[in-house]
Amino acid sequence: MLNSGIKLCYRDRSETFKACFEAYQLYRVEAGCAVENHASKRVLEKCGFVVEGIQERICL
Repeated sequence: MLNSGIKLCYRDRSETFKACFEAYQLYRVEAGCAVENHASKRVLEKCGFVVEGIQERICL
């Protein structure tokens, strides 16, 4: 499921981000992937995301 979301992000990024920032008046969009998943990290970078840190644990 995560991979299909990542592909959608890359394919439709301009319309998706335009809607987020204009229609919903958002100021930040966050995304994440596993540290060892280099392919997903590259896709996120192509979508314009930048690495700000590494989350050590996930709280459920």
